[in-house]
Amino acid sequence: MDRLPPEPCWSSTLIAYQSGAALEALINMDDSQERLNEYINASTSACAVLRQIHGLDLDASDIQSALIDLLEIQEDSLFRLLDYRLTETEIIVKLKCYDFKQHKPEILAEFTEREPLIPSGIPRLLTERTVKVKGEIWRVHTNDADGFPSIPHAHNYETGVVLDLGNGAMYDRNRNQIRKLSCKKLLLIRGKLTGIHLPATPCERSLQDPRLDRSTSAF
Repeated sequence: MDRLPPEPCWSSTLIAYQSGAALEALINMDDSQERLNEYINASTSACAVLRQIHGLDLDASDIQSALIDLLEIQEDSLFRLLDYRLTETEIIVKLKCYDFKQHKPEILAEFTEREPLIPSGIPRLLTERTVKVKGEIWRVHTNDADGFPSIPHAHNYETGVVLDLGNGAMYDRNRNQIRKLSCKKLLLIRGKLTGIHLPATPCERSLQDPRLDRSTSAF
C-alpha cells in the first residue's frame, strides 16, 4: 500500500461510520481499496488548497463532512462518497465557496478521558491506518448550532457521540441514548471545565444523598 504524503490535512480520518456488515461488504468489493486510495489522495491534496482559500485549519474530516452535506449522502450510506471518484480539482471546485464555519464552531474547552466513556461497539471513523489513542478527546463549543442535548454539551468527533453536561446522558449520532454517566464521573468532568457556564445538574444534590444518583452506568 502506498504511503500517504505527510500533509497536515491527514489526521486520523477516513472514511465513514459503518456497521461491521457494511464495512465487510465494502472491503470485499474488488475496487474498494483503489477507490479508497483515490479518495484519500484527492481529498488530502484538495484539503491543503482549501485551507489556503478559506483561511481555516481544515482537516480531512471537514472535507468529508462538507462533501456529504453537498452531495446529500445519508449517514447510513456514507461509503457512497467513494462512488463519486472525485478528483482533487473536483473537490476544490465543489468546496471553494462552501461555508466550513458551520462545522467549526469556536472551541470553549477540550478534555481527555483516559478511561473510555463510550461503550464498545459504537462505530468509529474508519481509518487507513491504526491510530493509538491514549484517551478520548472531548470538545465543548461556544455558539453551537445544535443545542442538543444541553447548552453547552461535549462532542467526541471520533464517534459522533455527544454528552449532556447537565445529567451525564450520552447519545449517538441518531440521538439514541447509549449510556448515562454516574454523578461522580460527571462531576469530575465538569470540574475540568473551569471558566465555562455549565447547565444546572441534579448531581450536586447527590453529593449529599447518594441515593439520588440513579444512573445505570458503572462509570
